[in-house]
Amino acid sequence: MIGSLRGRILELHPTHILLEVAGVGYRVRATPNMIAELETNSDVFVYVYEHIREDSYDLFGFLK
Repeated sequence: MIGSLRGRILELHPTHILLEVAGVGYRVRATPNMIAELETNSDVFVYVYEHIREDSYDLFGFLK
């Protein structure tokens, strides 16, 4: 299970961020308030909740 990620923000989108960790890009869903606090090309640490279902695999990120 993924509990947290530390890496560089490659892209910011309205519903998610693209976070590069050791050469792998993770799409992490986030709230608009969280996304407003972040900047592209900055380093960030996020706690992660994995939501796994039959038809989807989502990562939800939280700053604190």
